[in-house]
Amino acid sequence: MNSWGNDWGNNGVAWVLYKDFKHFVREAYGLNPMPKQGAAIAQNLEIDLGLVNAANQQYIPLRTISNNLFETVNPIAKKTGFKIELKNNTECYVYVIGMETDGSSYVLFPYPSKTDTNKSMFSPYCGITGYRLFPRGKKLEADEMGNKDYFAIITSKEALDIFQLNNIISQNKSVGFENAVNTAIRRQSVSNIRYNNNSNGTIGFKTQTNDKNAVACIIAIDKY
Repeated sequence: MNSWGNDWGNNGVAWVLYKDFKHFVREAYGLNPMPKQGAAIAQNLEIDLGLVNAANQQYIPLRTISNNLFETVNPIAKKTGFKIELKNNTECYVYVIGMETDGSSYVLFPYPSKTDTNKSMFSPYCGITGYRLFPRGKKLEADEMGNKDYFAIITSKEALDIFQLNNIISQNKSVGFENAVNTAIRRQSVSNIRYNNNSNGTIGFKTQTNDKNAVACIIAIDKY
């Protein structure tokens, strides 16, 4: 887009190669919508979740186990790299928590600050619908300890104190990751959600939020 009028380019818009854009542009800005407030907030969540193999960009198929627990259809090899994919069809807040090897938990997204792991410079608000991959610019890896890794993806219509939630989950690690997550988020959780096993190996759901605002999905990754 430019300030030369509609006669230039295609109605005032031109397309350039990324490498040329990087070379010539000194500053570029993106505008993201601010979170909606009150009655303007859409009272529903529509989400698809999946795991993407970092090596071949193919989905690692998931299946429903019970309630909000899902696991890989087949075990993956230890040291396999992967990313968590989320597609939001409605604006929402997104949080991702992982389980450490000692059973405690950590915040994967929003990315914690390097100087204070209880704070983040990133916004969890996803006002623009579309696909997102976590973590950005990196990949997760099935570690060599044990035979199962866990992640929780929490989507919400309201902002959550994810670092406080993470502390509660870690302090309750003796009951297991799944139970600790569900207990920590119970007061905000939408109930009676119908999950779909999509044909591409992802998991999807669409639900009204009403007086609740959050949905926690827990993914167990079997590994060998």
